[in-house]
Amino acid sequence: MVELREEGQLKYSNQPSRTAKALNWGLVGLMGALVLGFMGYGVFWLIKGDWVVGSFITVIGLFLTGMLWLIFRIVRMPQKVLLRYELREEGYYTYVKQIKTGEESEHLVPFTQMQEVLIGRTTRYQPKGEGSIGFYVIGANIVMKWVDGEGHIQYSVFGLENPNELEAWVTEFRKHGIPVYRTEANVKIVRAENYQTAYAELPKAEYEPGANPLQIGSRERRDIPAWISPDMKARIEAEEKRRDKRLFRPVFLGVAAINLILAAAWMPSWPILDGAFADNSASTAVTLVNVLLLVLTGAYWRQRVRWYRSLLDSVLVIAAQFAGAGIAALIGNAPSGLLDSIVVEGLLLVGISAVLFVIFRVVRWIVK
Repeated sequence: MVELREEGQLKYSNQPSRTAKALNWGLVGLMGALVLGFMGYGVFWLIKGDWVVGSFITVIGLFLTGMLWLIFRIVRMPQKVLLRYELREEGYYTYVKQIKTGEESEHLVPFTQMQEVLIGRTTRYQPKGEGSIGFYVIGANIVMKWVDGEGHIQYSVFGLENPNELEAWVTEFRKHGIPVYRTEANVKIVRAENYQTAYAELPKAEYEPGANPLQIGSRERRDIPAWISPDMKARIEAEEKRRDKRLFRPVFLGVAAINLILAAAWMPSWPILDGAFADNSASTAVTLVNVLLLVLTGAYWRQRVRWYRSLLDSVLVIAAQFAGAGIAALIGNAPSGLLDSIVVEGLLLVGISAVLFVIFRVVRWIVK
């Protein structure tokens, strides 16, 4: 849901206030300073030869870089596109302006073309503070079913979280003789285009005005399971498979190939101490990078990922390192204890990957 600011009676815009702009850019500046500090400090320790400390600090810096990129995108979005939504006397009005190009578009759905309105629930996670579990705010998506000039059924969607504003919308619809229905389903991931096939599958009942039957604006400790139609589910799974085929699988094969090359050409030069790579070697940095790449290519955050996926991915990477060590042995470049060191580092890889996989599962269970 795009964050909107009410500009008047049933008028909304994504244009932030001057105070909000200043705070947003201040946050970007603060995060940028943290990124520079962590990356610079990490490089400092890497240059000094402390791979463990340097790698750990650099990974934190990379994570903060990702956070900075996300925050920057959020801050910049209102400056790229100006959105306005209004429920006017004649109908539902939308206005979009591309700030960079100046291109404008507007559209009005007259009340005379609306057939009915369905109000479904949405949820938004609200952090509570450091060390505390947040809560979910119950919102509403107003789904307007209407007929265009060619007689085709279309759908428009508007979301809000204020129960008083929702009642004002319902009053306007009823004033123009438009039936209003409600559904208990959480439709937060259902887009306007999805309703072409999903609308008829949603359970609905007549909306009772004034009673706030959907508890809009209330807070819940657990998320309400998102409703999804069979057609949407099939589309999502097909898109995930295409993404895996185009991106994740080739990247994973690249990870395996790089580990084979590293084991054959670079790992034999790493110092070995008591059957394991020494602390001043690059083993910790390589393992951390492998973990990050395995989480990315394995998409451990997905619900349908099998429980053994992290173990399988780690074993395949270790197998690639074994193959590289075998090549090093064939050319006479493998020091004593190389395989044992790879096993020790491999156990670390398995452990960290498994812990992250479990964390993703626990977080998913908590937020449900």
